[in-house]
Amino acid sequence: MLKGLLPKGAPFFEYLLQQNKVMCAISALIPRLVEKSGPARAVLPARDGIQQEADALEREGDALYLQLIRDLSQTFITPIDREDILRIGKELEAMCDLLENLVARLHVFNLPLYPLQMKRIAKNINGMVLLTRSMLEGLAQKRDSHDTRAFRVLQDECEVLLSAGLGEALDVQEMTPQTVMGALKLTRAYDRMEQAVHQVAELAEAIEEAVLKNV
Repeated sequence: MLKGLLPKGAPFFEYLLQQNKVMCAISALIPRLVEKSGPARAVLPARDGIQQEADALEREGDALYLQLIRDLSQTFITPIDREDILRIGKELEAMCDLLENLVARLHVFNLPLYPLQMKRIAKNINGMVLLTRSMLEGLAQKRDSHDTRAFRVLQDECEVLLSAGLGEALDVQEMTPQTVMGALKLTRAYDRMEQAVHQVAELAEAIEEAVLKNV
C-alpha cells in the first residue's frame, strides 16, 4: 500500500534530452541563416522563415523546462541528484534562449553578406551543441562519452575566429553612416556569438560534473 502512495519518478533524462533536441534544432538554424546572402529583398523571406522556426522551437523549450521544474518539485526520488538535474535544465534553457536571441539579432540586422569568420563560428557552435547531446546520452546511460578534445578544439577555434572577425569588422576604411552601422551590427552579432560559445561551455561543464559524480 505504501508503494502505491509514493510518487512515480518523472522521466527527467527524457526531459533533458528533449530540451537538448530543441537546442540542437535552434543551433542548426544559425548556419542556415548566415549562409543566406544577397540583396535584402531576395533573402528576407528565407530569413523570416528561419526566425519563425526559432521562435517556435524556443517556446517548445520553455514548455519542457517548466515541465521539468514542476515534476522535479513533486518527486522525491530522482535518477541523479536533483541539483544536477536542475543545473543542466537551467543551462539548456539559457542556451535555447541565447540561440534564439542570436537568430533574432542576425535576422534584424539583415546584412546582405555575413563574413566567413561568422559562418565558421556558427558551424562550430552547432558542432559544440551536438557534442553535448552525446554527453547527455552518456549520462543517461551511466557512461562517460565526453569528447573533451573535440569540444576544446571547436571552442578554441571560435575564440580565434571571434578575435579575427571583430578586428576585421572594426577595420573600417571609409567612415560613412552605412559602414559605421555595418560595423556596429557585426560587433553586436559577434558579441552574441561569444556569449553562445561561453554558454555551451557552461552546459558541457554541468554535464561533465554530473557524469563524474554518477558514472
